[in-house]
Amino acid sequence: ENTSNLAQLRNETMITELRSMALRQDVPHVDWSAIDALFSQRLPHFGKALRELTPLSDIEWRVCQLLKLGFSPSQIAQLASRSPEAISSIRRRLYAKVFQKKGSPADWDAFIESL
Repeated sequence: ENTSNLAQLRNETMITELRSMALRQDVPHVDWSAIDALFSQRLPHFGKALRELTPLSDIEWRVCQLLKLGFSPSQIAQLASRSPEAISSIRRRLYAKVFQKKGSPADWDAFIESL
């Protein structure tokens, strides 16, 4: 995907506000539908490519979106109202689901970065 699209997406006001919430450790109310709309606009291939590989639950999709946006696992845990361990587990499980072999959460992160 066009790197400038990803850079623009990461700099969207809504995304920078999300990053601030995660850093302040606010219990956020996240407008996921607006984030979905931004992804559809800026990175249309991303969701399509992921969903062609495997069906995704809402939380799995959110984790993938936030990873693509450069959020750390602890920030993702904060924004998704999950424990860091739960986020690691989701990343590990997604890797196994897509690649049919064991992998680390970092392996999944690298895959997401490559999309």
